[in-house]
Amino acid sequence: MRLFSKIRTLFARFRQTTESEFITETVSVAKDAPEFKPSSNKSEVLIFDPEKRIFVLKRRVAKVALYFPEQQRIVLNDNHGSTEHITFSTEIGNNAIPISGYWDGLEKPRVGLYDSQNNRFVLKTDRQSELILSYDQTALNQPYVPLVGDWNGDGLDTVGLYNIATGVFYLKNNTLQESVPDLIFNSQPVHEEIIPLVGRWYGDNRDAIGIYDKKAAIFYLKSLIESEFNSDRQFIFGIGNPKTIPLVGDWDGDGIANIGIYEYDKGLFNLHNRHEGGLADNFFLFGPVNEKNLPLVGDWDGDGSDSIGIYDVESGVAYLSNTNQAGMADQVISFETGGQRAIPFVIRQII
Repeated sequence: MRLFSKIRTLFARFRQTTESEFITETVSVAKDAPEFKPSSNKSEVLIFDPEKRIFVLKRRVAKVALYFPEQQRIVLNDNHGSTEHITFSTEIGNNAIPISGYWDGLEKPRVGLYDSQNNRFVLKTDRQSELILSYDQTALNQPYVPLVGDWNGDGLDTVGLYNIATGVFYLKNNTLQESVPDLIFNSQPVHEEIIPLVGRWYGDNRDAIGIYDKKAAIFYLKSLIESEFNSDRQFIFGIGNPKTIPLVGDWDGDGIANIGIYEYDKGLFNLHNRHEGGLADNFFLFGPVNEKNLPLVGDWDGDGSDSIGIYDVESGVAYLSNTNQAGMADQVISFETGGQRAIPFVIRQII
């Protein structure tokens, strides 16, 4: 009985905790135990080893990567001096957006690109293979934003699109099969200052969506992926500064995604641990101030909570904080950009 109680305890932890990336515990399983791979949240992951017949509990750590459009190349650096280069053989348009997710299994993240010029995803399934996916119901020359999430809670990420011009979401539960969206639904309001969001607002092992209205400083969060967008939470946060970028992260390590905003004209982060309006729970200045700089969010040190960072576009340097407070960066990661345009993004990786 102790064995099965232990497994239940690990599953409870697995559903509730947050991100990092080291093997923390293993659990033996009886010989007649089912060979299944449990679903993953964004943090701890239970991986079943069929040969040893044990579950291995792991965590993920966030890493910063750059995409170089002119070279169709992704570069992944860490603060230990290692560098990985990933190139694409498929011809990609100049305005592609890099993405990352676990669409090909729980043990290794994959990278991909949303090719906005040709309205298609080009997804890596290993270092050499590329899957090309487009949605039948979408059209060219529309302002789409790519989305990545586990919409059905099976542990695997899939891709989606949000159309800024129409407010329509297109979501799919199986990236590797037919290119027909499983869900298509409208959202309100609709204008060019709406930014789509993805997060686990209730920590229920499934990703959900939301939108941020920059004009009104209003967040709309939806807990269930359904045929209609009816927000469960709607609240004002911030002052409607047009020079802001919305953030999503688990700032307090409770397994629930919360929100924040980055004011890039001031270098000011405003983080909130509640799905309601009011003053920020944490606000601070961090990193060099430049309106071109971009904010980053990830669990950089594997402590189970997300923290922020800044990518300095001019120098090609990422400044990462492990503590969500003002002061010196805990990690400084330099990229050799050679003056070329580069787009930063975050990969949650098992080391």
